[in-house]
Amino acid sequence: MISLKQAYEILFSQSLQLQIEEVNAFESLGRILAEDILATINLPAFSNSAMDGYVVSEIKESYKITHTILAGEIPPHSIPQGECYKIMTGAKVPNNALAVIPFENANLQGEKMSPAMKVKSGANIKLEGEEYKKGEILLRAGEKLTYRNLSLIASTGITTLKVFLPLKIGIYSSGDEVVELGEMIGEQQIYNINALAYHSTLRTYGFSPKYQGIIRDDLQSIQKEIENFKNFDVIFTSGGASVGEADFFEQALILAGAEILFHGINLKPGRPMLVAKLNQTYIFSLPGNPLSGLLNLITLAIPTLYKLSGSTAYSPTPTKAKNKTSFVLKSGRSNMILGSFDGEYFEAYRGGKYGSGAILPIKESNALAIFDECFECVEDEENIKILSLPFVMDQENSWMNLRK
Repeated sequence: MISLKQAYEILFSQSLQLQIEEVNAFESLGRILAEDILATINLPAFSNSAMDGYVVSEIKESYKITHTILAGEIPPHSIPQGECYKIMTGAKVPNNALAVIPFENANLQGEKMSPAMKVKSGANIKLEGEEYKKGEILLRAGEKLTYRNLSLIASTGITTLKVFLPLKIGIYSSGDEVVELGEMIGEQQIYNINALAYHSTLRTYGFSPKYQGIIRDDLQSIQKEIENFKNFDVIFTSGGASVGEADFFEQALILAGAEILFHGINLKPGRPMLVAKLNQTYIFSLPGNPLSGLLNLITLAIPTLYKLSGSTAYSPTPTKAKNKTSFVLKSGRSNMILGSFDGEYFEAYRGGKYGSGAILPIKESNALAIFDECFECVEDEENIKILSLPFVMDQENSWMNLRK
């Protein structure tokens, strides 16, 4: 059995040989860049007016209005002494432009304009290249394409982007007692909670998994299904990771030539977790209990999937919170505690007293806190780190609560 810290170190050291494809920018949202994006032009491409107003080349008490510059027009080369031009937002300014006086700050008398406020050099003019210059790196390989990033890319005129192919992810459930949703359920049987829970969680974080069905609890069935694992980059199974249950699954993986990366984490909930690699496929065998399996998926597997996807941002972003009501933890192991966060205070769900097979804690909680092995108690008003659910990814974050 390994520590939670060791589990992260092992998981984050893994990688895949990712394929690259070129896609239209309109179809690239959520994808991971496979190459740096360089500015193809200056932004702004030319010095222009930031407001509707009057462009001047000198500071005077009044100016004669002699011309109008509209957006998209080529302006006169320069403004003659004593004159000003009416100009619209985004229009290119003449070479000797000093400032733009907004309409609301100008007094008009016939063809004369007098500033109502002191004119400041450079006011309301956006200079060529002040945001970025041609050749600068705008985005780096490994960045996820969001609407913010795509807005920046659009400003360069780029129409196609090289991105990594999305991970191919398969989901299995296991166990002779598991029954698919919609089927008749008998005594000693349970509905297949985990498949839908995993599928919806993975989609929430931007992945596109495929559900592959239930693997029965016998060595031959498992061995037969393992042959299909090669069709995926990552496989998730639920159940079959606990001592006793795991014998068949781990045995079948070893017989197939898989490398067991680890089996068992000193963690509650989520101790019985197995991770293996078979050729170019990673296998996550998560606990069968819904709460344990889902928390392991969220806290361990999701960040790893971002890393395997080629993203440079795969660390969950923590939020600072105050603990509302003290609760006790068993030291000597890491603990994951679900709870509610109101923007200031975190309150553990039922004081942290719930079972690993529970369902309601997931539904009733909007945050999660992870504590290392040294915590025995979290006090009232104690400052802690939490993860709001669903969390976002960033680079090099420390999201676990550590106590020396």
